[in-house]
Amino acid sequence: MSKLMKETEDLQKALDNKTDALKLAETRLENRMFRPGPELVEDEGQISLKDEVLHLRQTRQDLADKIASAKGTYNTLENLLVCLDADLANKEHALMTDLRCVDVRKKLKGGAAQASPATQTDRNIQLTRMEEEIPPS
Repeated sequence: MSKLMKETEDLQKALDNKTDALKLAETRLENRMFRPGPELVEDEGQISLKDEVLHLRQTRQDLADKIASAKGTYNTLENLLVCLDADLANKEHALMTDLRCVDVRKKLKGGAAQASPATQTDRNIQLTRMEEEIPPS
């Protein structure tokens, strides 16, 4: 997600740079369009400035679309992360409930004479019946 956020920031910087270039090109074109005297015809310089302004506007629009897309993707990922965190919390809660049920069942089935394992690891080994597969320490 941080990578996507960095990409969004880079796109925003590129958009700002294109905005500055567009302002410059528009100012130059405006100055060229309102020349005094007989120079009111379109020449190569004015045509190329018009093309540059159109190109910069299209580039800015493309960058704005990419920024909107990146922000949408980021929001979708963030929502997915929230859902995954909630699912994980629910599963942890269900696991703890199951472990408590196993303890209660052991006490009811075997009575108080049966001792609980000393650590959580020993308990997990007993619950999964892995005593024979783990070498003695």
